[in-house]
Amino acid sequence: MSQENPQIFLSYRQKYSKTALEGLYKRLVLTFGKDNVFRDTKSERPGTKFPSMLQEKILEADRVLVVIGTDWVRRVREGEMDWVVEEVRLALLNAKNKPRKKVEIIPVLVDGASFPPKHLPPAIQDLSVLTPAVLRPDHFQADADALVHSLFKKVIPKQIAKETLSRLRPAAKKRPHAAWVSCLLWSSDGKTVISGSGDGSVAWWKGRVRKKEGHEAPVQCISFTRDQKHLLSLSADRLRLWANSNSELLNESELLNEEGDPLFNDDEIFAFAPLGEVFVAAPKSNDPAVFLLPEAEYFDTYKRTTWGAHKRFVANSMGFSADGEIFAAGSIDGVVAAWLARKRVFRWAKGVNRSPINAVSVSLDGQLLASASGNGLISIWQLKDGSEWHVEAANADVTGMAFLPNSDLLVCASANSPILFVDLSAQTLLPAPPDLPNASTAIAVSPDGTRLAVGTPDGQVQLCSVK
Repeated sequence: MSQENPQIFLSYRQKYSKTALEGLYKRLVLTFGKDNVFRDTKSERPGTKFPSMLQEKILEADRVLVVIGTDWVRRVREGEMDWVVEEVRLALLNAKNKPRKKVEIIPVLVDGASFPPKHLPPAIQDLSVLTPAVLRPDHFQADADALVHSLFKKVIPKQIAKETLSRLRPAAKKRPHAAWVSCLLWSSDGKTVISGSGDGSVAWWKGRVRKKEGHEAPVQCISFTRDQKHLLSLSADRLRLWANSNSELLNESELLNEEGDPLFNDDEIFAFAPLGEVFVAAPKSNDPAVFLLPEAEYFDTYKRTTWGAHKRFVANSMGFSADGEIFAAGSIDGVVAAWLARKRVFRWAKGVNRSPINAVSVSLDGQLLASASGNGLISIWQLKDGSEWHVEAANADVTGMAFLPNSDLLVCASANSPILFVDLSAQTLLPAPPDLPNASTAIAVSPDGTRLAVGTPDGQVQLCSVK
């Protein structure tokens, strides 16, 4: 199998699952390239000979994704060929006959399909013992991202951190804001960068920059809604909903309590869960609290519990895993903690030192948690048990962190030093390449891991290429 050109074959029924299939195809192409993702776009013709071209593509594939919707198993007349069944049969046979190639067949359930499908033809019964991936309609983007990241990890061996860093180059920069860049977000297709700022503005950068103002307090976090058509921006004073296509303001809610007073204080911090379904607010005097959207209605609290006792957790930084399953936070007194996000079940908490935890980030595979203390100590934690190792960054004021997909590299924005790069394999800091910002306040990685967006204290957004 070529490390540069993994081959992925999409098997599907053309009459079903068109929306899910198109979304999955675009997400695969974004990461692996159009030449490496094959789908047959011709109509199935019952009774015709199975094309040799399809057979060749299946035999070349490293991964075969079998997209299964409702009514996936169909009846055919005697003597007719079911092309989809033949695709799966050939893929299963190829995986069995070529164990060294490690061909993998992955059932992908869409439109609420159950697994295994009823009445599987005898020729593909082995499909029923495989573990499926599920693309839920209301969590499609997060589920598709998780599937692609798992393929990325399995198909392409991780790149060495030094090799990745050697290819990092500044690309373009704009200055859409008058104050520091507080948050950054890439669109799922990797074509647009959205930024929020301390001046209360939000900007979209796709060729040209569109800037919108209106928050009276600094924009603390931004998130897409689950359909990717809308953007949410949040500050201590208000929640705004934007049309992602043209940056039009669609709705605005002042965050007030029943008495008409501000619901939050200016010193609270916020974080959106993936897909903008809830947000978490962390006051400086109590546990992080969960609020449901779009009404900003209080729902529950992330509590820190130890042997049945509740110990108050005052957060200084927070974040979610890409799939929304893990919530992590760092406290003002140097404690890092992790929860099962959806159930709000406490997992573990570990003290680092007495310095506030200024930033946290969860790796794309949900295995690692990174945290940074105010004194420059960067810690890498195993989420399953809280074991850790550390590197020191000479009192760097880390303001944001991001793991690069398919690389042993952690990237950290720092308000008082150049960008920090942590080699996760060697457990050491790497020197920053030249021509990068001397100080940064936010950082984000594109979905395919080939570009960085870096926000600076003076309102600039700089793009860097890792190709």
